[in-house]
Amino acid sequence: MIEFLPWDSQFFGRRIGRLNSAPQAEREWQTILEEARSQSLDCIYLLLNADDASGIRSAQCAGFQLVDIRLTLGRELSGERESSVAIPPGAILRRANELDLPALQAIARQSHTDTRFFTDIHFDPARSAEMYAVWIAKSLGDFAQVVWIPEINNQPYGYLTCRLENDLGMIGLVGIAPQVRGQGLGLALLHTGLGWLQAAGVHRVQVVTQGRNLPALQLYQRGAFQVDKVQLWFHKWFITEVR
Repeated sequence: MIEFLPWDSQFFGRRIGRLNSAPQAEREWQTILEEARSQSLDCIYLLLNADDASGIRSAQCAGFQLVDIRLTLGRELSGERESSVAIPPGAILRRANELDLPALQAIARQSHTDTRFFTDIHFDPARSAEMYAVWIAKSLGDFAQVVWIPEINNQPYGYLTCRLENDLGMIGLVGIAPQVRGQGLGLALLHTGLGWLQAAGVHRVQVVTQGRNLPALQLYQRGAFQVDKVQLWFHKWFITEVR
């Protein structure tokens, strides 16, 4: 019943698994906990729909702790071309390349502290930050079809990644360097990404963010996104050590 997660386990130096649902019967929980012990797991992830009241109660009774609110937002892309958005003088928007990677990784290490890996005190914050540096590097590979960046004075100051999943467009990582936030670069990147997805033939776009990430939610509201789904992330730990 528990899926072992080799990448997460290796990266964080913890044995981590994922449970796809919360059983109701105590006997089923006993089976799950025995399986966790047999796999020597340190942590189990569990994602539940926010309206699954019985599953949430059952998970909490089994010792799972709420660590994040996961919001999936979406919007349709009409036949009309996405409108352009004003950007600061001297800034340009372009596709990223490998030469941009060091600057993008530096931005990634400080741009995603609203996620569950920073909320959960069992994860080392420095290691969690490094995960997003790895993620943006992989986005220049096969994690995304394109990475858009704003460039000012020949220096990247943010990123937005896009990928295609059949007929659905996905916005992945979005980050803006702290010193240029509030200047409209995030919205400009979003519109650029939507335009690229539209040109690729996509009719619907989704993005996932955190309920505590107010700047991201405000950005997607300005981009005409609406909430499609609300889910809750839970973690259960079998160790007391905190990093």
